[in-house]
Amino acid sequence: VRTKEFYSNLLTRIINFKIIVLVALTLVVLAQVAYIAVKRNFEQLVFDDGSSTPCIYNPLTKTFRQ
Repeated sequence: VRTKEFYSNLLTRIINFKIIVLVALTLVVLAQVAYIAVKRNFEQLVFDDGSSTPCIYNPLTKTFRQ
């Protein structure tokens, strides 16, 4: 009876640990996706000077392009 109890407790702990790891990994992936989405928007700032082709500024290369 004791061994059965011990193994069921062990199994519960392992399952809980796996769930925690999965949740942590999911949060990391979501954070990376959010970071990439935000970074992509901030990487290129569009300046519309009223012309038909707005200037796009890239802070990484410090250049403007039409």
